[in-house]
Amino acid sequence: MLNEADTRAKLIDPKLKEAGWTEEIVSREYPISVGRIEVIGETTRRAAPKKADYILRLNQHGEALAVVEAKEEGVSATKGVAQAKEYAKSLRLLFAYSTNGHEIEEFNFLTNKQTTVKEFPSPEELKKQYVTAILRDAIDKTKGEKILNEPYYFAPTFSLRYYQEATVHSAIQQITEGKKRLLLTLATGTGKTVIAFNLVWKLLKSGYFKRVLFIADRNFLRNQAYNTFEPFGDARVIIEEGKTPRHQNVYFSIYQALYGPTPSGKRIFEEYPSDFFDLIIIDECHRSGFGTWNDILKHFSGAVHLGMTATPKRTDNVDSYKYFGEPVYVYSYGQGVQDGYLAPFIVHRILTNIDKDGQLSIEEAKSKGAEIIVPVEEEAQDVYSQKEFERKITLPDRTHEIAKHLAKLLKTFDPMAKTMVFCVDSDHADLMAKELQNEFSDLGFDNYAVSIIARNGDIQEAEYERFKDSEKPNPVVATTVDLLTTGIDVPSVRNVVIVKPISSKIVFKQIIGRGCRIDAVTGKNFFRIIDYIGATRLFDDWEKVPEPTSEEEPEGDENYFVSGMVVDEELQDPIAGATITLQRKVNEQLYERTDREGLFLFSQLPSKKYSLSVRATDFKSRTVSLDAVDNPKETALIELARAGKKPKKVIVKGLPVHIAEEDRLVLEKEGKTLTVEEYIKYAGSKVVQKIAHAQDLRNLWVDPEKRRNFLEDLTQESIYPEVLAELLQRPDLDGFDLLSQVAYGTIPLSRDERAESLLNKEQRFLTAFSNDAREIIYALIEKYRLVGIEEIENPLVFELPPFDKMGRIEGVQKQFGDIDKLKTAIAGLRNRFYPSSYVQ
Repeated sequence: MLNEADTRAKLIDPKLKEAGWTEEIVSREYPISVGRIEVIGETTRRAAPKKADYILRLNQHGEALAVVEAKEEGVSATKGVAQAKEYAKSLRLLFAYSTNGHEIEEFNFLTNKQTTVKEFPSPEELKKQYVTAILRDAIDKTKGEKILNEPYYFAPTFSLRYYQEATVHSAIQQITEGKKRLLLTLATGTGKTVIAFNLVWKLLKSGYFKRVLFIADRNFLRNQAYNTFEPFGDARVIIEEGKTPRHQNVYFSIYQALYGPTPSGKRIFEEYPSDFFDLIIIDECHRSGFGTWNDILKHFSGAVHLGMTATPKRTDNVDSYKYFGEPVYVYSYGQGVQDGYLAPFIVHRILTNIDKDGQLSIEEAKSKGAEIIVPVEEEAQDVYSQKEFERKITLPDRTHEIAKHLAKLLKTFDPMAKTMVFCVDSDHADLMAKELQNEFSDLGFDNYAVSIIARNGDIQEAEYERFKDSEKPNPVVATTVDLLTTGIDVPSVRNVVIVKPISSKIVFKQIIGRGCRIDAVTGKNFFRIIDYIGATRLFDDWEKVPEPTSEEEPEGDENYFVSGMVVDEELQDPIAGATITLQRKVNEQLYERTDREGLFLFSQLPSKKYSLSVRATDFKSRTVSLDAVDNPKETALIELARAGKKPKKVIVKGLPVHIAEEDRLVLEKEGKTLTVEEYIKYAGSKVVQKIAHAQDLRNLWVDPEKRRNFLEDLTQESIYPEVLAELLQRPDLDGFDLLSQVAYGTIPLSRDERAESLLNKEQRFLTAFSNDAREIIYALIEKYRLVGIEEIENPLVFELPPFDKMGRIEGVQKQFGDIDKLKTAIAGLRNRFYPSSYVQ
């Protein structure tokens, strides 16, 4: 009987060739998994990779049609069906084959039937079935077939991974069926831009589409995508600085540029006909802010809109999923680790005494000798929560202590390991960089630690470029706020440090995603998450590494044995009645008990290594690994140590015990006690009773008097926006968004998003004011960003900085010309903070 390699060369290859499958349309040993990375101390090793023996393709470098699993000649072809099906499902294929060179088993996913066939189908036969099935619901089968016939982009140093190929394939099928909204959900580091490039390559090269627009929200993300699309050459172009190119095929831009003005008075995107683009790709769509890019998509509503995100569906990105629908393809971080394409992590959790308490009392700090410096225009709170650290109160000693501890860890692991530190704000990032620079000043680098944050609207390109370059040793540490959370590709990062409070799983996943790339240049195969704030509580199934498929069958003949003797480690006496559990397959365990001689035997096993759990009364349990052997008398010796006596438990009596926290709210008016969920539903129902539609709420909200009356009515029902903000953990939302979300399920925009949108989209309004008046307008926008609409409507706001230096209300009024112009300007701001188009 031939082994598998000889079976393939002498039996299977001839059968495939006989059926018409030439070398150009067959991929051999196609990688499914490159082997999960296992962390062992400070070193790593890879598990065995998984490879599909053959992938049959439509044409050279073209669509995959079927997978063929090869078994050695002496093994039944049925043994490989489960493996072939697993690989086919990973690639979204319709046909799977298993063969030992004589027998051929076919599984057809169209009929869900397994059939024994005499020969492989010809390429023409398989192509016909494939094209018919894929284009069954296509709106134009002729054009659809052209896409399928178009090969993927090919270069000697480039090839698509299985999930990338499956994603492109799935997206094409939905596009041919006329779907207008598509979403790709793949973990950071899995190559979403590469997927987008190959999708666009097939669509444009086949003539199915003519023009594509790729939108990002930052210049360097746009530039990264532009570089990925390099094979398009001069057919790609960037829309920026008032330019409206029209003669290329692939266009790249950022939101701010598309909203920029043109000499005609229109925004740049409005200069293009509404049907100019066939496909619009929205990068990092989970954080783009629905109100920011919605106008662009509305203008090009006839195009296919493809969103790309690295985060699964959550409450804080539900707007993207509402807009695009369920993902075309999902590939989680855990699956990426299982397949060996992403780096696993090790978690270090550290809390200072202040963070462990979760708050800081000013009086207690004073009693311990701390100096409290309060700005003249501010008033200190009695207590600051952890979420307010470095936001409302600066604690340089805490930052110093964290930096000192982090430096100790880095010196232990590797002081030259690239590290990202996520801080609260730019001041915090600057201070952390200073502390770490001083800790490592002896290394001789003047930029060991740098803060990479947005200054004057963009990133410090020079430091960023050096930091992300695996071949440049410094800077070693980059402190940041949120600039590096998405889209930044720094494969060499070995430490992801979190010092900013995080409540959003979306933000958390984006942050830890910075470390998940494998870097061959520096040999980085795993990374550390160093958590000083308790953020790792946000782990969920997205990070969970999936169990191996239960359909995988053991290979080889089942005529091997695992035999052993269990003895007392100290006395070497046999232990009778010990329980032995052998893990035969993922979901199959075998059990045996030792006899009087302490012996056990498992038979009819395939040849491989097995994990055994050994338990016996009065002995410590033990797990061992044993190879199956062909001689049942080849017995392994397993020694068990005796269990010591269990210590007596300490009894504490009379200890006061109470419930420290309970999830409930008491509504004084009706005397009800509601859970958080019940209170939110109650608040929503009361708002709907008073105002039926979100648009009506918006119209009321922009009228100060009506808004005040409405809020007063809500207080009579024990409904307070401030309470909703706390319960929803959204202190960044104002009353309108909070009430609209709980009442109508609308997509909320933070005050920051509304302020940014106004600054980006309302340049015509802003530039209409004189320089002096515009300074006041910008200051009012910043006040709104911090505390909301009521602040800028209150005349007392002009007693506060920066208006106090402008002469307070009298000086502000003078800069505007008169009080009526000032009131009109505030009304203009109010209407632009809450435009009708934002009510979803």
